[in-house]
Amino acid sequence: MNSTKWLTLTEFVKHLGRTGQCKVDETEKGWFITLIRVDPAKALSDAEKLKRERQEEEEEERSARLLQLQVERARKMARTDGAADDEAPLNTELQRGEADEPIKLSLAASSAAAARAAAAGDSKAAAAARARPAPLFGDDDDGGQQQQQQHKKLSKVGQLVQKELQEKQRRAAAAAAGAASSSGRDAGGGGSSSSKARLDHWLHEGIVVKVMSKALKEQGYYKQKGVVDKVIGKYVAEVAMLDSGDVLRIDQAELETVLPSPGGRVLVVNGPYRGSRGSLLGIDAAKYQAEVELRGGQYDGKAVWFEYEDICKLASK
Repeated sequence: MNSTKWLTLTEFVKHLGRTGQCKVDETEKGWFITLIRVDPAKALSDAEKLKRERQEEEEEERSARLLQLQVERARKMARTDGAADDEAPLNTELQRGEADEPIKLSLAASSAAAARAAAAGDSKAAAAARARPAPLFGDDDDGGQQQQQQHKKLSKVGQLVQKELQEKQRRAAAAAAGAASSSGRDAGGGGSSSSKARLDHWLHEGIVVKVMSKALKEQGYYKQKGVVDKVIGKYVAEVAMLDSGDVLRIDQAELETVLPSPGGRVLVVNGPYRGSRGSLLGIDAAKYQAEVELRGGQYDGKAVWFEYEDICKLASK
């Protein structure tokens, strides 16, 4: 023991017992030591299992953060839509006061009747003009002063109807202008607006995805990666697992996109640049966004920020 740090053999034996290297028993006859054999393969398997559990916890935290961000976006869009709805005219209950005049409707006379009235003479025409009720919507051509007087006589119902008609005309004009500008952009080579809209399916052949189906956890496929070999009906993929080589048929709702390391090749699977390829420049973990430099086509060399779910790693050839 002179060449070691242990003063006595007893202390060294106790140290072996405390560290789990040996099983130490103290009896009346002395110390009995039994070596604990450790299987290197089992120790490596335990280390890999611990590492995998740590990775699963990180992935679950990332998925939770991504879900929370999507919920916040949905709430923000709902608030925006609610504000737009508040600006629209609301339906109100008809309330008539005692002083309100009765509602009068007038029908335009035919051309033949108008000719007969003109031939009847000025006196009859004047009498017919006096007997004719005031137009409901103030579209007469008798001058500004007469229109103001008739507008004062309109009931509350007429004012509401007139306001609603004006609003519908304004919306129709805005929609027509938007359609015209959109068709002009399409004719100019900018692409159709439908091709730039986000779609509800994002599966592409040749991308690396992660299986998120907990029903496949017992089979060992949960949170394992694979390559999409075939897309069936836009929403179902045949995935070849990277570890085992097994081929599974999984719905896109149970799959998740995978991001490569910086510099890795990616495919844009959704959004305006859908179908474009590029390389990953970096990520912004706080915003759940990734910057990609597009390659090829009209966007070659352009750097664009994408949401995590809009891009996916391309499988190695």
